[in-house]
Amino acid sequence: NGGSLINCTFVENSAATGSAIYLEGSLDIDNCTFMRNNASSEGAIAAQSKNLVINNSIFDNNYAKNYGAAIYTWSDSASIVVENSRFINNHVGQRGGAVFFTGKDCQISNSLFEKNRVDDYYAGFGGAIDIDNTGDSTSIVNCSFNANYAICGGAIYWMNDTSKKAVIANSTFEHNSAVYGGAIAILYNLNLIANSTFINNKANTTSLTETSQSDAKIYTFTGNENIRSLVGVESGNYLRFETYHLQLN
Repeated sequence: NGGSLINCTFVENSAATGSAIYLEGSLDIDNCTFMRNNASSEGAIAAQSKNLVINNSIFDNNYAKNYGAAIYTWSDSASIVVENSRFINNHVGQRGGAVFFTGKDCQISNSLFEKNRVDDYYAGFGGAIDIDNTGDSTSIVNCSFNANYAICGGAIYWMNDTSKKAVIANSTFEHNSAVYGGAIAILYNLNLIANSTFINNKANTTSLTETSQSDAKIYTFTGNENIRSLVGVESGNYLRFETYHLQLN
């Protein structure tokens, strides 16, 4: 029904799902380190829980064959908060190089995602984060995404057809790469990208598009390989910018 893990280290554990932690209840994780854990299916942390809070923690070089090398959630009622944490060199076979989230609420803030990747050349989604919204809100705020890779969505792949709130704000995307959506690939709706910076991201094919329902403001695009390397959206949606600076090589 709830508990806390503080100042713990999880190194080189293995399991099919949840190589370090398998969770069905609520849990607070503070100042913990997860390194070189290996899941033959999903996640160093696999959570089918209503409340998971992670703060001041490090996820380094974890691996999962299928989804979410660091964190994997799969319940419609799941709620996760990640703050002040680092996700570095995690990799996965199919979706969510560091984090795969399906659930109600996902709030990620003040965190670093660096050199995470999805290995599958044909169906890799979300080099750092793969979000499949089923609930109320999701936000990514004050985060840095550096040198992440996937076929679709070098840093983030976001499928949002139900979430009432879907926001990326005050974040930086630098040197991420993909075939489609060098920084972000979006399926359906993203309500807002605000005060965010995109630097030297790279994609082979996509277009700079976003949903007509969005309120997208204040982007800074610098040194990206081309206009296709930033944000791609499917389902026939359109782009609207209000204030931005765009510099292409």
